[in-house]
Amino acid sequence: MTFHSTNAQWASGGPFGGDVKGITSIGNNLYVAGAVHAGVFRSIDNGLTWKICGLDDITITCLYSNGNTIYAGSIGILYYSNDYGNTWVPSGNFSFNYVTSITKVDSVIIIGVNNMGAYRSTNNGSSWSNVSNGINGLQVTSLTSINTTFFLGTNNGLFKSTNNGDNWLPNNSGLKNNYIFSLCTRNNSLFTGTPSGIYKSNDFGATHTRVGFSDTSVVSISVKGNSVLATSFQGVYLSTNNGTSWKSVGLSTISVGIVYFYGNYFIAGTSLGVYLSSNNGNTWMSSNSGLNNMPIEDLCVQGNYVFAATFGHGIYRSSNLGDTWETSSGDGMLANQNVWHLYVLGNYLFAGTNEAVYKSSNFGNTWEYSGLQQLCNGVKCLYSNNQYLFAGTIDGGIFRTSNLGNTWEHITLPIQIGVVESINSIGTNLFAATNTNGVFKSTNNGDSWVSANNGLGSANIQLLYVSNNTMYASADKLYKTTNNGQSWSAINFELGYFINSIRKQNSSLIIGTERGVYRSTDEGKQWDDISTGLPNNGITSIVFKDSVFLAATYGLSVFKSASQQIGLTVIGDYKFEVCNGDTIYLPIRVYGNFGPNNTFTIQVSDSPWSFTNLRSIASVTTNKSTDLPIYQSKSSLPFWGKIQINSTDPPGYYQSLNSAIRFIELPNPKIDGPSEVCEKSIATFQVAPDKFSTYRWNLLYGNASFLTPTNNNTVTMFLQNAGNISLKCTQTNTLGCSQDSLKVFLVTPTPKPIILGPSKVCLNNNFTTYSVAQLNDCSYEWLGLKKGKLISTNNQSSITCLWDSEGIDTIKLKQYYSKTGCAKDTFLVVHIAKKLSQPNIFGNLNVQSKDYNIEFRTDSIMGFSYKWNIDSGDAYIIGAMNKPSVRLAFGTKGYVKLRLSQFNSQGCTSESVVTINIYETTINVPEQPLLVKPPSNSIQKIDSVVFCWRKNNSTNYNFLIAHTSSNYIIDTTLMDTTLTMLIPENGVYKWKVRGTNQLGISEWSETRYFTTDASLFVNSHDAQTSVIIKPNPSNDVLTIVGLDKEQTYEILIYSEIGELALQTNQLSIDLCCLPNGIYFCYIVNCKNKNTILRKFSVVR
Repeated sequence: MTFHSTNAQWASGGPFGGDVKGITSIGNNLYVAGAVHAGVFRSIDNGLTWKICGLDDITITCLYSNGNTIYAGSIGILYYSNDYGNTWVPSGNFSFNYVTSITKVDSVIIIGVNNMGAYRSTNNGSSWSNVSNGINGLQVTSLTSINTTFFLGTNNGLFKSTNNGDNWLPNNSGLKNNYIFSLCTRNNSLFTGTPSGIYKSNDFGATHTRVGFSDTSVVSISVKGNSVLATSFQGVYLSTNNGTSWKSVGLSTISVGIVYFYGNYFIAGTSLGVYLSSNNGNTWMSSNSGLNNMPIEDLCVQGNYVFAATFGHGIYRSSNLGDTWETSSGDGMLANQNVWHLYVLGNYLFAGTNEAVYKSSNFGNTWEYSGLQQLCNGVKCLYSNNQYLFAGTIDGGIFRTSNLGNTWEHITLPIQIGVVESINSIGTNLFAATNTNGVFKSTNNGDSWVSANNGLGSANIQLLYVSNNTMYASADKLYKTTNNGQSWSAINFELGYFINSIRKQNSSLIIGTERGVYRSTDEGKQWDDISTGLPNNGITSIVFKDSVFLAATYGLSVFKSASQQIGLTVIGDYKFEVCNGDTIYLPIRVYGNFGPNNTFTIQVSDSPWSFTNLRSIASVTTNKSTDLPIYQSKSSLPFWGKIQINSTDPPGYYQSLNSAIRFIELPNPKIDGPSEVCEKSIATFQVAPDKFSTYRWNLLYGNASFLTPTNNNTVTMFLQNAGNISLKCTQTNTLGCSQDSLKVFLVTPTPKPIILGPSKVCLNNNFTTYSVAQLNDCSYEWLGLKKGKLISTNNQSSITCLWDSEGIDTIKLKQYYSKTGCAKDTFLVVHIAKKLSQPNIFGNLNVQSKDYNIEFRTDSIMGFSYKWNIDSGDAYIIGAMNKPSVRLAFGTKGYVKLRLSQFNSQGCTSESVVTINIYETTINVPEQPLLVKPPSNSIQKIDSVVFCWRKNNSTNYNFLIAHTSSNYIIDTTLMDTTLTMLIPENGVYKWKVRGTNQLGISEWSETRYFTTDASLFVNSHDAQTSVIIKPNPSNDVLTIVGLDKEQTYEILIYSEIGELALQTNQLSIDLCCLPNGIYFCYIVNCKNKNTILRKFSVVR
């Protein structure tokens, strides 16, 4: 499809010149080989102007012409053209070795290939054979011929073959140096250029005589009549007498690599392009117009200038947006250097080169050295964060300066890397990109670094670019980070080209790649190729200035494109057959600035041959690069038509000259099948069969799988889990038109019922009810019950049962879902316990009025819980009501009913009630307490000293104990007449008691003295050496100390008659459930089973 466009998008304006690697001609067509990736240029006006004529992304190593065929040697391939360079044909496959020289005699072509010797073709390059017999291991440097004799120069002598290269024989007689630079013939004379001068042979190479340039390298020779042109790397020399004498004819300060006679002109291929002389070398003129043959590494804008950094040719600048260029290498200081990067810092322009850093303060008029010479192998990138200027080097180092390059400080990355390709920053975060280890980050100006590669898919990062706190990183893909390098995400660019340059212009993201320039206006979701007019040899840098894009290429100088240009580009010519109702996208791209409200209208004619009766079928309002959709509604009839696209701003139309569109009717499938199915079930779906159609089933979403092939009109599926399933069937007719049918259906879970009700019951309970949540469209069936019987029906959401025997039973339930027939089972295990016996209540059932702290208790049973209540009477419970014992305070005369309820772990309960008689008593002033034990002057065990006195008419007692050498150590008030204490060892203590009631305080009892013995230690076989048991009667807590806390223990307490009274794994034990008496405590180490036995008493 061809569209009219306002103008071409890109054009080159230089800088012109660059290395010339070969020269040849055919008639009035003069050809030169460009530098790296620069292809072949042609001039038809005697070298005054040049245009590229193909192979623009190819590095050409040599040129040769024979008849009307031109040959171009390259890396791994020989190209030839039979139409003056308009088209080229590749020939041969020589791996990565380049073609060094070419010659042809009749139908025999012989070429030299680096590292591979000589190759021959006798069928114009269709096939090649190696003909290196006699020159194996040598590098072929040049080739020529006299009649049917071939001459071949190598790095170790001159050889000739008289049998089309089958054998090569040395021909070095008279040659002082065996390295052959160049060969040239005229009639029967052979001229040979060597490091020791130029030699001539008139006997087919049998002998050679030097004819000039003693001990001077001659790298190129050209002969015409009696005249010989030669160059020795610098300058051009002429002999008009077949080499007998020579004179310099100019260009003595320029590196000349090749000389050539062309009509009446001398042509010199130099490092600065092509030079011509029309007066036998008396004067020379640069003739590079159109020879955009410069490898450009970087572009930079400063003031009114655009600067271009070149590989091997220093720096150029342009003051007219790239239309013309001038050298800016500062009196030759940078003339032959590889300039990798340019950077503007304030009023300075910095240049990183293969030698050092240079700077200019006057827009490149002059340059001065700015450091790092001999400290690195070249400076690849420069960047300033307003505190330091940083330089990244070829050999992986980074340097920084705070004084514009007067002094530099070396800073290192955490690991050895290859090349520091780029440096940039976001805020205080400094980033360095490398070609071997990805990206590194520093938050302290490079003093230390960490890797910042999370999400990067490549370790070879070429460039870092920052726009609006977003950093972009380029490799063969594009990445970005919006969180200071904590993570990177890939941007959609899947062409696989390395990205060498990134720029942001307004909302457009522009990238320069190995194969052109691309633009995205939606942050990389879609890309436009805006490379029309650009060569294929790679974009190294992009800059914007005054609405103009400038793109640097590696080998073909700088191209520019005005960003305000308007036009359309179309890829190819198309004839579409479009299914009626489809939306298709034309391969049309918009470039330039359309107006903000511009609308494209897509029209189709009623004829495939003319633009008649146009009707609009779609419109797009946009000023951005976009695909243009063509849409045909299903109500329209099929037809053939041509395409026209209209724009409103600027107004115009664009017609498809070689294309037409045909709209075709569509099939109309409809999926039949269930709308609701059970999970983990199988279902079948189908569409009406049509023998002329094909089918394709797809699961769009949902958890299901196909059990049958998906290319028939029916399909069977296994529905795995509950949820919505979206199924699509695509039916395609014989014309390729397809239509989709969608069906969304529900995979229904059968909810698993949960039985609600007790799982532990007792036989003395009455009826027990079990139920499940009632769900719509569900029915139920109850099963089981071997230890009881149902009192209700078994098909409701609840049942009532009566248990009649102890043990374990299982209640089963099956739940049915009526819409799908799916069923779900569940069960509940029930433990039925026997009836509990009534608990015994121990205690004094006759108490005095106002008695306080009177204990009642029951038998303590492991796993049981208790609850005490006063049903009636003047009394209340002191302290806890949920222990095996309880203490009461009584009021006035009367009766109190005390109730005890006990519960086991299965929920069974039993109760007992006792009646307590309260009788009146006369209360007197407390009497002096009578001490019982310990006796005076006795020796007591420290682990269990029991203090006891007679009970009298006191309600409380004050207890005092002291060490004889100090004040009292315990002063407490008790309601009981006993107290058990742990007393420090090896001491003499005194103690006394007095009573109190509501009428007053008694006299103190006698004071008794006693002595404590040493502690008894028992070896526990643990890290600790002893175990001490400390009863603490004030709160019924026994604490075991002295054990290794890293171990675990089991504590077993037995009564005097051997009954297990208490079992626990705690080292602090509440003894409130134990009656008074003597007990034995076993402490068992759970790891090694070592056991310690201790004896203690409970006396209250």
